[in-house]
Amino acid sequence: MGADLKIQTVAAYGAIAALVLVVAYQFLPKTKTKCEQDFDDYCSSGTCELTVTLKACLPKAVTVVPDTLHVCKNNQPLRWTIKTVGYVFNDKGGIEFKNAQDKSDFDQEHPGGVTYSWRDKHGKQNPDIPYRIRILKDDLSPCTTVDPRISND
Repeated sequence: MGADLKIQTVAAYGAIAALVLVVAYQFLPKTKTKCEQDFDDYCSSGTCELTVTLKACLPKAVTVVPDTLHVCKNNQPLRWTIKTVGYVFNDKGGIEFKNAQDKSDFDQEHPGGVTYSWRDKHGKQNPDIPYRIRILKDDLSPCTTVDPRISND
C-alpha cells in the first residue's frame, strides 16, 4: 500500500504543478507582432498617414515618412499629405503604383491637392510594393518624382 500512496502523491503533485503552470501562463506578458504594436511605420488601425515634405524640387530633397509603410490588415485607407506650402500632388498619377499586379490590390483613389489617398485591399502579402509620388508646384508646373515603398505584411 505504501507504493500506491507514493504514486498517488507524485501524481497529485504533478497535477498541481501542471495547474500552476497553466494559470501562470495566463499572466505572462504576450509578445505582440510588429503589426499589433502599431508603430508609426506599421499601420494596423485607422487611416495610415504618410507625410511628404520638400526642401526643393529634387528627388533627394523630398522626404516621405514613413519611407516604407508596413500595412497590416485588409481594406486599410492610406493618406499622403504634403506638409510643405507651395506644392500639390499631380491629379493624374500623383500616387502611382509601378507594377500593374500591385495596382490591382489598391482602389478608391482620391486625388486632392495637398492630400492623396488610396485604399489598400491587402489581398496578398507583398513586402515590396514600389510606387511613385508625382509632385507639382502650386502653379501646376512639374516639380519632382520620388519612389518610396509599401509592404503588405
